[in-house]
Amino acid sequence: MYMNDGRFIVEDKDISAIWCYRDRDGIHFEDGFRFEMQLQDIVIYPGSIQAVELPHELAFSSDEGIEESIRLAIYQSIGFIKEEII
Repeated sequence: MYMNDGRFIVEDKDISAIWCYRDRDGIHFEDGFRFEMQLQDIVIYPGSIQAVELPHELAFSSDEGIEESIRLAIYQSIGFIKEEII
């Protein structure tokens, strides 16, 4: 995940990491996402995100409920304005 001109871009490998934290360590998606942001030294300031870009199909998202849980965790962690699918 990274910032690019006000766009917060989340990649498949980021989703895979928070999925792994959940299955291996029992960490909820939101906590896993915040942990991953800390590992990558990402700091987000209010108003700095204009759009969120997520992979077209989230990694390991065969269950629609899991995909929604991951999206919600991301939005709650960073604040959601507008999503763009990449």
